[in-house]
Amino acid sequence: MVLPARETRYPNLASSIRSIAAANEHRGNRLVAIANRVLAAAPGSLFETGAGGGHITSILAPLCPPGHAYVAVEPFTFFDGRDQHAPSQDYHYGYEQFLKNTKDYTSHIKLIKTRSQDPEARQALLNNRPVTFAFIDGEISYEARLQDVLLCAEAEVLCICVDDWGYGSHITVHNYAHPYHCEKDTDGNCVQCFTKLRIDLDMVQPAVYEFLRRHPEYELLTTDLFECYLLRKQAP
Repeated sequence: MVLPARETRYPNLASSIRSIAAANEHRGNRLVAIANRVLAAAPGSLFETGAGGGHITSILAPLCPPGHAYVAVEPFTFFDGRDQHAPSQDYHYGYEQFLKNTKDYTSHIKLIKTRSQDPEARQALLNNRPVTFAFIDGEISYEARLQDVLLCAEAEVLCICVDDWGYGSHITVHNYAHPYHCEKDTDGNCVQCFTKLRIDLDMVQPAVYEFLRRHPEYELLTTDLFECYLLRKQAP
């Protein structure tokens, strides 16, 4: 859904993002095109939480302007549904897979192997300002997603893409998204994690709306099944 325009410090940028979002049904193409447009308007570093196996990193890191950094945050652990964090055994989310997917861009990727709520992630982000574009796809919970976007506001990130916007009501839980020891039902959903994961996904939208309440200098530009885009109405 493309939302109505409001006055911003970057009126042409806002309209461009809306146009790109409306014209690109393919998620990856949309993400790259919007990030490219934002970086053209204001070159800076990029920030990603929940880098996982490096898939999104591999398509956004090539956009990083010279002299800036791509800060990727990933602890390489996965929530197992029992209020613990255990090392990920999944190839899709593993450290080796991240290195394989991002091997051509290591010169400007700064990998922070902690949770995004840890001090090391905050310091890495602040040390690499100005940060122009952020992709938020870390731990799925209300508090974690809210803290991630609040961190972006502290760094005055120009454009923030928040993932998992519409998944709460359209969820498909893939086998690769859970540790191997979790019991699966006949549809491949994790018996232990499915209910909690669905509830957490339903919390992404409330977290974004709470962020907007606290930070009116940002506006919600577009929403989609996959993600939403937030734009700062003042120059960083």
